Amino acid sequence: MSKQFSLLLTMLIIQLAAAAQTGSIDSLLQKLKSAKEDTAAVKLLLAIGVRYEDSDALIAKDYFYKAAALSNKIGYAEGRIAGYTRYSSHFFMTGAYDSVIFYNEKCLEIARGIKDTLNIGYALFNIGMAHSHLSDFVSAIEYCLEGRKIIEGKEPSIEAQLNDRLQALYHQMVQYDKAITFGEKAVQQARELNSPAFLTQALVNLSLSYVIKRMPEKARPLLTEALDLAKKNGNIHHEASALINLSEIEFLEGDYETAKLYTEKCLAVYRQIGSLDGEVIALRSMARYYLHKKDFTNAKILATQSMEMASKNNFRWEHTWASKLMSNIAFAAGDMLAGEKYYQQSEDTLIRMINDLLYGDRKSVV
Repeated sequence: MSKQFSLLLTMLIIQLAAAAQTGSIDSLLQKLKSAKEDTAAVKLLLAIGVRYEDSDALIAKDYFYKAAALSNKIGYAEGRIAGYTRYSSHFFMTGAYDSVIFYNEKCLEIARGIKDTLNIGYALFNIGMAHSHLSDFVSAIEYCLEGRKIIEGKEPSIEAQLNDRLQALYHQMVQYDKAITFGEKAVQQARELNSPAFLTQALVNLSLSYVIKRMPEKARPLLTEALDLAKKNGNIHHEASALINLSEIEFLEGDYETAKLYTEKCLAVYRQIGSLDGEVIALRSMARYYLHKKDFTNAKILATQSMEMASKNNFRWEHTWASKLMSNIAFAAGDMLAGEKYYQQSEDTLIRMINDLLYGDRKSVV
């Protein structure tokens, strides 16, 4: 079975901008016109970026970069950290994890220079989560545990985020019971904090472990609630993740047409927001639909696209699933040689990932 899960993650981010500015985008833009080049202007740029995050990530990214650049010009270390962290969150969303590591290493250096303990922990944890998406679980665990040791116990909202990120990490490491333990805590804390955006994320991530444990009766209500929250709050990235994971339940239950509808919607969104890993997953889901319909030509075209994108971006986990799907398509079409080739390819990638996890070979790529 070829699965297409989409973990829904944002990074741990300093709340400098959100706490400093209130008002609509229009009012903040008006203030910016007369702003001086000082710390207040940095906070204004960050606040505008935050307002744009859900509706237009590219505009948000531009404002975060401007905030970092102005902070660098005026020697405002906290603003540089906030700007670079927020700027790197765009790369996190689009799957450019090497860039996430690069900018969070900058944050780590700055935070250490000013002895900002909390942001040292944030940067370490963010670097760890980026490594986890590159299937470098040895580095991921090292960075995340070091960051968690610094951050843990600081405040309830941070604790909730830590639990959600850890559930995602353990899910990627195929430790689903641990993932569920951290995920249940994250959902409960998100409800207590009355944070719809964070609750959506925690619900989606928790559902994945229940799906893979073949417990759709627990997963479906979580995803339905997440989808409703995403639509209500206009967060299309969250909506896409809920849809692709709902499609997995429909595949498991044999409702292929509904699975296709969910997948088509989320593929359009992933392309709109530039989410490369999301597009890889959605393409594989569409290929899976055509496989079930015995349309092997379209299935092969889409699975090939998914596999090539995964390889190009070093998404090793996704490359493994795409190769396995290519094998299934070839076998179903009667091409035994191609089936064996792609099956072995998926096994080789999986073995390299396991070796990395056990022995820490951090240079292995697809």
